[in-house]
Amino acid sequence: MPHIGYPCYIDMATILSVEDFNAASALGISPMRNLLFIDDDAVVRKLGVWAFEKIAHFKVQQASSGEMGLEQLNTYIPDVVILDVMMPGMDGPATLLKIRAKHPNLPVIFLTGQAEPSQVKMLRGLNPAGIIAKPFDHKTIGKVIHDILDALIPRP
Repeated sequence: MPHIGYPCYIDMATILSVEDFNAASALGISPMRNLLFIDDDAVVRKLGVWAFEKIAHFKVQQASSGEMGLEQLNTYIPDVVILDVMMPGMDGPATLLKIRAKHPNLPVIFLTGQAEPSQVKMLRGLNPAGIIAKPFDHKTIGKVIHDILDALIPRP
């Protein structure tokens, strides 16, 4: 899988077609992971939630802003946060810093439409668990996220 240096995945070249729970289990993908998806774009959220739930078998909660995502983290601690970089109000990097203040070990993966080298360098400096470029492939994004999580916390 092409990447620009661990842990930043910029491209998703592997096609994954997971149709049901059994197919996910056969691939070693845990269908029970919880995910918080923070993105201000309703269309991106809708596609992401669908892909995360139906293809990658995550349990998903969503938020349309950094502020709403932080509010949800008061009562819901997911296994991973998928965080848009460019949002009105509190952007992704500012949201990440606030998440880290309360949940320093919670993996956060940036989702960005601005994958230029200078932007990626700035984001890498914040030490996210990964960086995924938009537009993402709805068939493979869940596998990419599972792979990032598995690299951080290997399965037994």
